[in-house]
Amino acid sequence: MLYLLLSFVMGPYVAGSIEGLTPLSGIRTMLLAGSLVAAWFGLRARVAIGQMKAEDADRVTITSTVPRQYAGLFITFEGVEGAGKSTQIRLLAEQLEAEGHEVVVTREPGGAPIAERIRKLVLDPSVEDMGDRTEALLIAAARADHVDKLIRPALDAGKVVLCDRFVDSSLAYQGHARGLEVADVREVNKWAVDGVNADAVVLLRLDPREGLRRVEERAERNRAEARHSLTGKVFELPGTFTEQVAKDRMEAQGLDFHRKVARGFLDLARQDRRRYVVVDATADSDVVARQVRAGLNRWVPLPVDDVAPGREVDITEVEAAQVEAARIEADDIDMGPGETDTTEVGTVEMGTAEVSDRSGEESSSA
Repeated sequence: MLYLLLSFVMGPYVAGSIEGLTPLSGIRTMLLAGSLVAAWFGLRARVAIGQMKAEDADRVTITSTVPRQYAGLFITFEGVEGAGKSTQIRLLAEQLEAEGHEVVVTREPGGAPIAERIRKLVLDPSVEDMGDRTEALLIAAARADHVDKLIRPALDAGKVVLCDRFVDSSLAYQGHARGLEVADVREVNKWAVDGVNADAVVLLRLDPREGLRRVEERAERNRAEARHSLTGKVFELPGTFTEQVAKDRMEAQGLDFHRKVARGFLDLARQDRRRYVVVDATADSDVVARQVRAGLNRWVPLPVDDVAPGREVDITEVEAAQVEAARIEADDIDMGPGETDTTEVGTVEMGTAEVSDRSGEESSSA
């Protein structure tokens, strides 16, 4: 803008000076000079645009979809391997159904026929040569099928959908842990979910080392059960998902990989505190379940009266959930021996829960 103003102000004076000093036309000389300068800037702009295109040639560019409006509520559970997501989803489903909600429980990858077939491939421990981008795209493809066939119809019908993993797992596993660009993984999944996003994300925090120990313990328990069955398989009730008798391809990754996953989830929680409920998963499963239910009060208000005897939400559990949020704000996380989490700290919002304690006192705000 400054150069443009100077050209308007100084142009006539320069043109007059040229005509006074030389036999050349000042106006024509100025026009020629201006054309040369314009051509030079145009050339520079063309080169810059070419460089930008070259830098972005291998970047994923997908037009994001508009978030969809639906009558139901979508809650996802995230965490490292062995954090207890399946158990907490089952307990929350029981609690919400007792409160009168219609609940659909599902998982990822999987949850729909095509998605389940992709799951078997992605988690097959015998598959050793799968590329990171291939893995990310397969999971996104399974997610698209899952959303179309199960999640969106359930939400449109006004149901509460509880899902074991969703987009945040892709960001943590394929992005933070595998080393792919998180922005690229996010863009691919924006297209896959077609506007369906989790309303609330429950992050079960657990030391990755402890999580892997739980995974091995579970696998050994299931192997023992399989040895006592007639077919060598683990039996479960219809409608549930069969536990594995061996580590799957993700669980078999090393401890360093799972520490990166844990850091990735914490980064996501700090960046999107509006949606996250973070709960310490080291406590007894019933205690964790009460903290989860209290943390979700903002999305699913707690009932005024107790509707499930023995499953009341005590004020102490709400306070414990708030303490967990404060630990993240203070960056107090044990990533294992010699490991520290040095990422920038933000506040993880737990929401406000108004509950009655078991002594029948006035409801409190946590």
